[in-house]
Amino acid sequence: MACCRVERNRGLIVIAIVAVLFLLNLLVIVSHSYDLMNHIPFSTDIFKPVFGESCCSWWPCSHFAMYTILGFVAPSCWKLWVLFGIGWEACEFIFGYFFPPKGKLSPGQEYGDADFNGWMSGNVKDIFFNTSGLIVGILLRKLTTKTS
Repeated sequence: MACCRVERNRGLIVIAIVAVLFLLNLLVIVSHSYDLMNHIPFSTDIFKPVFGESCCSWWPCSHFAMYTILGFVAPSCWKLWVLFGIGWEACEFIFGYFFPPKGKLSPGQEYGDADFNGWMSGNVKDIFFNTSGLIVGILLRKLTTKTS
């Protein structure tokens, strides 16, 4: 099934809403020096053998949530969403490489760990969460939609 225009537009609306939320978070960071997204709601070593780091700040959780919604509202566009996610992470990696963070990391933080460095840096873990969320969203859509 090809990517349906109506579904693609729904997905783009989801991405636009997430972009607005991202900008609001950025406004809070700049105005109050507080980054809610870098807090660690789930501290687990489950992903350490795969990704070499513990998990997870709100960032990968937000990736999972957005891609679950994308998979639910626009399942026919799954290839587009996977390419978008990989492309975004590549852009983050390039941006983080050429414009490294300035300042000192907090105790216990390591440079290069996207969850903790407070900076854009592409991460394979995000692609994993994107893809997992997409699969969950598509499965939820199939479970909740009647077939004719």
